[in-house]
Amino acid sequence: MAHPPKNRRKPGAHHRPPKEKGRALAAFTGAAPAEIRFGMERETRDLVGRMLKIGFGLLCVPLSWITFETLFILVTHSVSPKGFWMTKEFAYYGLGAAIWLAFFFNLRFPTFTYLYVLGHEYTHAAAALVCRGNVTDIKVTPDGGYILTNRNNFFIALSPYIVPFYTVLLLAGWMLAKQRWNLEAHETVLYILVGLTHMFHLSYTIWMIAQPEQPDLDHSGRFFSIPFILWVNLLIISAFLIIGQSAASPAQYLGLWGHNAATFCPRLLESCREIWSFFRD
Repeated sequence: MAHPPKNRRKPGAHHRPPKEKGRALAAFTGAAPAEIRFGMERETRDLVGRMLKIGFGLLCVPLSWITFETLFILVTHSVSPKGFWMTKEFAYYGLGAAIWLAFFFNLRFPTFTYLYVLGHEYTHAAAALVCRGNVTDIKVTPDGGYILTNRNNFFIALSPYIVPFYTVLLLAGWMLAKQRWNLEAHETVLYILVGLTHMFHLSYTIWMIAQPEQPDLDHSGRFFSIPFILWVNLLIISAFLIIGQSAASPAQYLGLWGHNAATFCPRLLESCREIWSFFRD
């Protein structure tokens, strides 16, 4: 949870109200006082920002469907002669995911929640630094946490829900270790750990979204935040499939995604016509 530092007023400093004469003169001449004019401009910017986020949230719904459809096609048309579901990469990824889900639903120790909060807040902090902000404090407990930063935006607020923190650390550490040692014989361990850490991220992300009060989501509005989180997580799963399974090259994936996007509206209209005809008849 990212919080900007509070602005503290110096002791003894008082904000004097504007003179009534100035207000009356401004009303008579048709000119608004500076504080009212700036307040209206700020409200206009906030309204435009909210409308843009609602619009992009609506756009993320078809984007998520197109991405899911493309992902489904890649999985069901795997290059492996045995099919995607029979590959060792998927088998060991699934094993790691199943191990974590067993812990999540049966043995969710406070240590696990603490580790999630730790990754959550440090992802906030990393995103703030990427956005050229300053992080002055990080608080982590099993019950929650926060960071203090002088900058906040939708990327900083939503970054823990789209970046699998421990999976990124795992892959970065694996790549560094490969520079020194031959790890090909231990790739099954990597797939298990990727499945475990990625499912750790997904399960806690869903759990956090389901909470009634979540300032990270409320910052940009849930109508924008949830579709955006869904879309980006589907893109990340697609990236895992392309890199780990070699189901398609990036160019092939983009071509398939573009084809599905180009035909989305005609297919949607055709489906709507069929549904309308069904109920009309």
